[in-house]
Parts: sequence; C-alpha cells; structure tokens
Amino acid sequence: MRTLICAAAGAIALAASSSAFATVWSYNWQNGQPGGPTANHAAGLVDSFSTSFDDVTKRLTFSVTFGAVPGNPGGGLQTNGFWLAINDGPNPKTHPGEMAIFYFDARNLANPRMTVYGYNGQNGPNSWQDGNPVAGGNQIGDLIHGVNDEAYKLSALGAGDTMTPGGERRTMSFDIDATAIINHVPLYPDAVDPWHGTGFRDKLGIWFHPVRGMSTTYNETSGRITAYSTGTQGWVDASFLNTVPTPGSAALLGLGGLLAARRRR
Repeated sequence: MRTLICAAAGAIALAASSSAFATVWSYNWQNGQPGGPTANHAAGLVDSFSTSFDDVTKRLTFSVTFGAVPGNPGGGLQTNGFWLAINDGPNPKTHPGEMAIFYFDARNLANPRMTVYGYNGQNGPNSWQDGNPVAGGNQIGDLIHGVNDEAYKLSALGAGDTMTPGGERRTMSFDIDATAIINHVPLYPDAVDPWHGTGFRDKLGIWFHPVRGMSTTYNETSGRITAYSTGTQGWVDASFLNTVPTPGSAALLGLGGLLAARRRR
C-alpha cells in the first residue's frame, strides 16, 4: 500500500509540475480599476472585458460588455462591432506581419459574424484592404478566416442585450480554436520578428477598437470584406498587462484521474 501511495504521489507531483506547460492564462478588466488600461468610450461605454488563452489547446476567448455612450444615455446601446489584435506583451500597433486582427460584426445581434486577417501594423482598421503597408497602393488583405468559414460558424460567437442593475448592457464575445491562426503562414511576413498569430501567456498586449455606426459588406463566396466603414471609434490600448495563470484542463483531468485511481486502490 505504501508503495502504491508513493507511486500515486509521484505521479500527482508530475502532473502538477506539467501544469506549467498546460496553462490557461486570463485577464479581466473593469472600467475604472486602478493599474489597468485606460479607455475611450466614444463608441459606447466599455464596461468590462475578459480574455483567456489555453497554451496547449489554443482555445482563445474574448468577451466585452458595453453600456450607452457616456453623456448620451437616451441614445441607448449603439456599439455594433469592434476590431481587435492581441499578443503576448507589447502593444500590437506598429507590428506588421506578426499577428491576426479580428473584425467582429454585431449589427445583427442574432447573427454576429467575424473575419480574421493578418494585421498590417497600422493604426487603423484597413488590414482587410491593405495587407502590406510598405508597398504602394492597397495590397490584398491577408485573409485567414472569411465570414463564411464553417469553423467559426460552429464556434461560439455571441452578442446580445441584457438589463442589469446598472442599466442596459450589450455583450459581444467569441470562443474559438486559434490553432489555424497561430499556424498561419503570413502573406506579408515581418523581416525580423516571426509570426505570432494570437494568444498570450503571462503578459498581454491589446489593441481594441469598438465602433458604432459601422457598415460592412462581404463577398459571401470568398468570405472577404468588400467594404468597411467604421463610424465612431473608441479604444482600449495597453501593453504588458499581467495575466493570471490557472492549470489547464488536460492537467486537471490527469490529476483527477490519478486521485480517483488512488481512491479505488
């Protein structure tokens, strides 16, 4: 029995140590919290956002909650989309050919849509239109996932309005397998820094612009954006935010199995 207990304890220790390699990293922000990023609320009150990344399964989640535009409460909830780039530390701006940019379209709350392009590093939403900012003219955008991509149709893309004690709130979220984004071979790679795609570990960089009055059209065959008007923009930009690690699901399942086996013995 003592041998079995020692063996189980050793296996549990091994599983616990492996959790360093199977971690879910998360970051949660509430408007006004000290030490966090500042926000511009021109496109709607950015009430809170949260994001998580599993560094083994590559599951990436992002959820943001909006209120009415400050100073215009009678205008109701107006935010109808956003664009977003995230990485593992520095502010994504000025980093072309390294990561993805997400275009989230919630004009129809019952059917939100999302496209993903390679980010061209410019401080604007035009990666879909000009994938290579170095070359003259508009180079075709580096499309990673089109609006009609079955992988994202089956993913959790969410949008909707709720009534909370603080008033009306609008939530937009996605929950995706980011493996294809991370493994993407960029059309316009950076000459120095390799492709990162998306995701983060102990540090988070975010370039996030919610919009109201957004207008978007798509080529339903290719899934590409064909026109994109941003309307009024807000923003949350930050670098090297400290994230919180928790053991990944694989490590927790392994640990639970070992404990159950020990109880049976």
